[in-house]
Amino acid sequence: MSYQYITRTALHQNVGQIEELYRSKQSEHFGEKRSPPLTQLFYEYQTHRLAVYEQGEDNKMVAYCEFCIHPNIAVLANHFWLNWLSARFCLEERLTVLNTVFFNFAIYNENHPNIFKEVIYEVFYRELRVFFIIIAKPPTYRDGEYKLIESYGRTYYPKDFKATANTHCPSVIIIEREKIMPILSFRKALPEDNDDIVNIIDLEEPELRKNFGDFYIAELLMGTNGRLGTSHVIVAENTDEVTKGVSNTGVMWLTDSLDLELLLTNFNFERVDNLVRYTPDAPHTVVLFQVESVEPRRYTALYTDKGIDKLKIQGGFGIESSSACLLREGEVRRDSFLDRAYVFSKFKHICEELRSGRHYIDIIKKNLTVTFDTPSRRVEDKDYLNVDLGSSVRLEAARASIKGLNKAANAFLLKKFNLHPKQPVEYVFFFLSATFSAYPEHDYCLVPVPAVIQLTNSRRQLLKYCMRVNHRPGTSISEEMYVCHRSTLFGKLNIVKLEEIDMPEIRKILRQGRRRTSLDDDNPFHSADTLKGDLKRDELTNQIFDDLLNNFETELIAWTFFCGKSSIPRVDCTIVGFIVLRPFTDYEYVKKQCFLPPDEYHLYHHRGEIIMLRLHPFFQMWSDELFRAVGIKSGFRQLYYLNHFMGISFPNDLLGSMMPIEPLRQKRNWYMSSDPSWGYRRPSATINFPKINLCRDRLYIYCHNMLSSKFLGSQKSLVLIGFSDVCRAFLRLLLFGWNTKDFSNVKENNCLPSVDITVIVQYGIVEAAYDCQFVCRYCVSNRNCYINRFNCGPYVRDTTHRMDLRRYVHFVSGTLKYIDREQKVIGLDNNCKIKYSTLLLMVDSKYGFKDIDSTTMPYNYAHINMRLDKVILYHKLQEMSGDKFPSKQVLVYGNNLAVFECINFLLKHGCRPNNIIYVQPHRIARPEVLNNPTEDFRLESILEEMIKDLNIPFYISCNFVEFTFYKNEYFIEKAKFERIPSRETFEIFCDLFINFNDNYLRPHVEKILRTSGIEVTEDRYISVDENYCTNDPNIYAAGRYVTIKTEPNYQYIHTADEELAKKLISILKLKGEETDETFERRFSKPCYFTALLPCGYKIVKVTVPKRYVIGQLSNEYNETLTTYEDGDFFRVQLSSTGMINEITCVTKNIFKKYYFIQYFCGKHEALLNNLRNRWKLGLITNFLTYFEQPWTEIFMHHCFGDLQLENRKALMPLLKKIPPAQAVNNARLREHHQPAYQPLLEANVVNFLRRYRADFINQFALPEDSGWPFI
Repeated sequence: MSYQYITRTALHQNVGQIEELYRSKQSEHFGEKRSPPLTQLFYEYQTHRLAVYEQGEDNKMVAYCEFCIHPNIAVLANHFWLNWLSARFCLEERLTVLNTVFFNFAIYNENHPNIFKEVIYEVFYRELRVFFIIIAKPPTYRDGEYKLIESYGRTYYPKDFKATANTHCPSVIIIEREKIMPILSFRKALPEDNDDIVNIIDLEEPELRKNFGDFYIAELLMGTNGRLGTSHVIVAENTDEVTKGVSNTGVMWLTDSLDLELLLTNFNFERVDNLVRYTPDAPHTVVLFQVESVEPRRYTALYTDKGIDKLKIQGGFGIESSSACLLREGEVRRDSFLDRAYVFSKFKHICEELRSGRHYIDIIKKNLTVTFDTPSRRVEDKDYLNVDLGSSVRLEAARASIKGLNKAANAFLLKKFNLHPKQPVEYVFFFLSATFSAYPEHDYCLVPVPAVIQLTNSRRQLLKYCMRVNHRPGTSISEEMYVCHRSTLFGKLNIVKLEEIDMPEIRKILRQGRRRTSLDDDNPFHSADTLKGDLKRDELTNQIFDDLLNNFETELIAWTFFCGKSSIPRVDCTIVGFIVLRPFTDYEYVKKQCFLPPDEYHLYHHRGEIIMLRLHPFFQMWSDELFRAVGIKSGFRQLYYLNHFMGISFPNDLLGSMMPIEPLRQKRNWYMSSDPSWGYRRPSATINFPKINLCRDRLYIYCHNMLSSKFLGSQKSLVLIGFSDVCRAFLRLLLFGWNTKDFSNVKENNCLPSVDITVIVQYGIVEAAYDCQFVCRYCVSNRNCYINRFNCGPYVRDTTHRMDLRRYVHFVSGTLKYIDREQKVIGLDNNCKIKYSTLLLMVDSKYGFKDIDSTTMPYNYAHINMRLDKVILYHKLQEMSGDKFPSKQVLVYGNNLAVFECINFLLKHGCRPNNIIYVQPHRIARPEVLNNPTEDFRLESILEEMIKDLNIPFYISCNFVEFTFYKNEYFIEKAKFERIPSRETFEIFCDLFINFNDNYLRPHVEKILRTSGIEVTEDRYISVDENYCTNDPNIYAAGRYVTIKTEPNYQYIHTADEELAKKLISILKLKGEETDETFERRFSKPCYFTALLPCGYKIVKVTVPKRYVIGQLSNEYNETLTTYEDGDFFRVQLSSTGMINEITCVTKNIFKKYYFIQYFCGKHEALLNNLRNRWKLGLITNFLTYFEQPWTEIFMHHCFGDLQLENRKALMPLLKKIPPAQAVNNARLREHHQPAYQPLLEANVVNFLRRYRADFINQFALPEDSGWPFI
């Protein structure tokens, strides 16, 4: 009987099916069989675990197989096996760790004897570098145990084997790829293939049939619609093993007629020799092109004092024409360097530069010299028909001036590629290999990808083997261009121990990866600090290689990557890369800050740290194979890489192929040891590695677990506008959606984030968010400087501190100009147009004026919405510091906690109290209906007294009216205010106006939205429904500037950013995997805010959104509990139901992190050990120390929510029997039912502590610890 099978990766949830197969009496197996239960099965390392099912029978597993890069025989070290086999057995082929995999175990249903062929096919499709599958037969095998698998390969015996003397001895079965894999044949397409080819193309591009008719392929091949010239249309044929029928599986359209002038002037092909042939001793021809290239500036040239000073010097400030206009009444003109006009002109230059694209990239015009072999014969003109099927790379008649250049092209173009969806995507490798067979004289294959097309699985697999080519500025081609080299597919890779003979090539590779290091006055990229860092890196590199080559007891391990057959002498092979590693023993520290599985102690000596890794781009797609080979040769099961971007890090070219480690989602900040060396990376005895504190420093951490890489994430195309806190949380959730609590994906794959997201931001926003080179000249601790501080919680902060969103998300810089809803196109100020299918508006602001466009504000005006605003404000203050402005006036306007943080910043950064004026707008007394962590009117009187004690001029209840500008200059001279309630107006002179007036929707964004037809309310909020969808079903909006049309009975403003982002992901159906979590529109997670206050204080405020608004008492009726001890003021607010809805802490300890406070907000006071009663009895004198007691650690565990759900399930049957009116705050009723539910809840807590005991810093006592019997 013939069966159709489906082969999948066996997952942890398939353990039950595997156990059923183990227990079945109809099962046969080879290899070492374990005994059920198989709870520990997936803790053992295997490269591939495959499960085979009958087609349509997903619940019935018929086979389970294990493959690994070493046999499951604990006799030799894993990396010695291939050497031992080559020495002991009569092998005909050269086995390496890259071309070999071991088939260690298989169990299968005896009624399905043909499953091995499907399994072998699957392994060879997955492992394209593997040519041999080895099955090790022990001398104790059973008769017939290996009979089926032997039919697919050849058995090899030891060299000293004698059939008469050795009846039972070890042997190996080797299955060769080329002898078992089905043949996929390629041929030129014929006119009679038209129907098959058109049907295949229709599955991905049905518009071609509409545009060109039903027979466009036949007409093209027959020449009725033109001539193909040197182009080829190739089809692939596959023979069905059962029916023996032949069918077309895919089609390719190739051509080697290229317009190199068009390509070279629009794309940067300099890394691939400009796609031409160059033979050193042959006659050459030189062609020159005027081209432009883009080079991003280093961060040392962006926001540091030296970088800004260089900009100011380059800007050139002329003040003679305007200085007279900036004199106030009664002022005497001073020297030009001290004149207000000169400082204001610097303001203008700083603002314009830091908010423009030219500050972040340099467009370099140069002559591109292309040298190529002179053609040996005259090139004849050929007129080819230009049939465009979606690519803008035209086939044009070559111009006379570049005929020889086009003739010397060393590349061909893959114009079209279509694979039938029913065929395995692994076929793409063979299709791409066949293209080089069609053009054996060319080394490069160009693959154009239209910019607006949705990538299919086959095309995405195709691009895996290609390298993206960057556009040149002002390109006329919208497509993306990728290039594949012949060596990528056919090159033989080998790994050998690094030796002294390799060092010249290795140093050459290191130099090629470096930026230019020349330091001159006209070079904006480098500074003395940059050069110093490069010299330090060079010094460490010399120490590393000196230790490797001369220290026989070194802990470092280094391997060289060669391209060439292993049988060829070493000197005749090409070095394409190298890797340097050492043991990694700091997992404990990393786990304190990162979301990692519990430590498996048997891996303690099997983790490695990558110091540096360089690999040629042509071979980077084979990262999984290379990492596995390095791991088995070095004895490592996991490889880690620490990218300390604030210090010195060595290069790693395979960073994109390593799994990013997510920071902890819930922070614990009191596990730090008092030992000053605690948390630092283990130092080296011979190399002066930079010190890295793995728990405190800003760094990115990556890992490769030797498993197969899998791209995870939603492939739905999204376009986002803005980079708000909600946007960052949204991006983080999408990138790490695969990181579940049980780490199921991490245990089965090397997980790589993959999303199709474009984020549109204004110039400098992203660069400033990720900048780490800024150093404040005033602050001793740069970490606590106002420029580097965040008001939000750690979940959003870590998106820039401990992960790099730029590696996975496409950021486009520009200012929004229009939204074309009909065409679904967004227009930017730089003439860039972006097409969208789903658009998310996340461009809400924090502060500004509602009726004044911030994009056209004067240059001595400031508001703080992003970190870039802080950087610009800092440098403006620097221009006003010292004697430049002895009587400067900085006016601060606003009424929230951020105002006092800014005043504290001014006092510590060059401003005296008499230089600052604080104007507080009139505040209308209203009931405090919503919980808002950014304001605290109860502390307002204390903060106002603090400002008065500092002798800062203070105006209260004064609303802004208008600005008065200098004559003929757009700079603020005076600000006009109106007193409330007297309506008296007055003016204040100011040299810098800092605005903290709440404004969530910028005027220019409002204008664009109204013009495009997006509904905006009269009070300037974007109108959305409960799914955050605007009146356009393809446009969504989220943030503080939205209002829900049918006002819901819950608070949706001032909520946790990650909770709102999570709801958006559910609404947009972006979850990669279905979860059991129920979707709830109400918000429940705490919202965190922190700020530094004057006089050395710090405030932390956490609030919980109200689940019900209508019919609820305002916050004035909440019960307030306060403590004050040792300078720590702590306030807890309880609702009428006993829920903690607000926690406020004001403390002198500004260096301590208080993230743990948010875990107690939103909990019932009874859950916190009867908080109210203990406070009333005087047992709590300081809430801060109370919340740091060891028992509170249980609330900080990332699975505490699961415990609450278990308790809820246990209580629900009881609660259903009680009327709701009796259940609320009925102490007598609770006491009556306590004997029924208390044992259930206590058992749940004990089981929770037992399950996660290793995760806690404090050791919780369990019943079994006392020696008592516990069931």
